[in-house]
Amino acid sequence: MKKIVGLELFSPKKHKSFRYIREEEGDLLVKKISKSAQTQTLIDLRKSFFSFTAGTIFRIAFGRNFRQYNFTDMDKLEELVLEAETNVCILALTDFLPTGFGWLVDRISGRHSRMNNAFSKLTNFFQDVIDEQLKIGQLQDNSNLVSAMLDMINIPTNLTSFQITSDHLIAMMSVSVNNLLISTNL
Repeated sequence: MKKIVGLELFSPKKHKSFRYIREEEGDLLVKKISKSAQTQTLIDLRKSFFSFTAGTIFRIAFGRNFRQYNFTDMDKLEELVLEAETNVCILALTDFLPTGFGWLVDRISGRHSRMNNAFSKLTNFFQDVIDEQLKIGQLQDNSNLVSAMLDMINIPTNLTSFQITSDHLIAMMSVSVNNLLISTNL
């Protein structure tokens, strides 16, 4: 999977093709901060950087600006990401104590169910993105990472006998959200 992703999705050619997206999103961020400075109004940098990062990741990974999706809005997306971030950042006792005792404490405290709930919401969100991409029907153009992955699902690759599934696509989307979580931690 790592080799396929490296060769097909994150090649230097693909990276160069997304340069204009990074530049446009960066220009939007600079304009927003400049406008705030000119009018001498306060700006929430966390939300501004979240908007920049989410805009860049959505356009590269999903092919559309997240502000244009009709099934989500920025506040709902930010809440979903923050909920996942909270669950990822809290230490689980299962990681430190013997499996039986740590597992029991995590179940009793509700941590296990909160984490499952957060990642269930993320999985549903990713499935909505995949369904939206399939509805648009822009496969074969590989203009974004989701369409490239959907194309690799439909066409067996000659790199290996490894068959890519929609679960792999959702895992790649999870990596994108993980990058979003890391980059917005100020």
